[in-house]
Amino acid sequence: EETFNKLDSKAQTAQQKAALDTYKQTVKAAVAERRAAYDAARAKFKQQVDQALVETKTAADAQIATLKNSTQTAINTAVASCPTEGKSAIDKMKLDIKAAKDTFNSSRKNDSKIKDLIKQYQNERKAANQAANKLFKEKMQAAKVELKSVFSEI
Repeated sequence: EETFNKLDSKAQTAQQKAALDTYKQTVKAAVAERRAAYDAARAKFKQQVDQALVETKTAADAQIATLKNSTQTAINTAVASCPTEGKSAIDKMKLDIKAAKDTFNSSRKNDSKIKDLIKQYQNERKAANQAANKLFKEKMQAAKVELKSVFSEI
């Protein structure tokens, strides 16, 4: 607004005042468009991160439940067969628990890395913001050129 007020004082003719009004509208529209683009990029980023967190948590919860169930099954089997099989039932239980842990660890390693996803989403947001900035600068430059042409003509 301060810049607009300075320009208002320099506008002498009706043509200059009209050009200044057009410039003000163009600047305000460009600022609003850039802000909307930033807000959209930020909202998309937040939605993507939230979705990645939910998916990661869901996958981890399922893997933990599988580990718990497999471990409990191994223990229950060992308890049930221990009176007849003795030490071999305990050895089998240890092997079953180790296999369950190995399966769990393997499935965790195969999960997508959330840090990599977030980095990708950050890069997408950054690119969207850069595109908005570029468009904003182009519009501002065009508006300045138009305003200067009117003020220099008179």
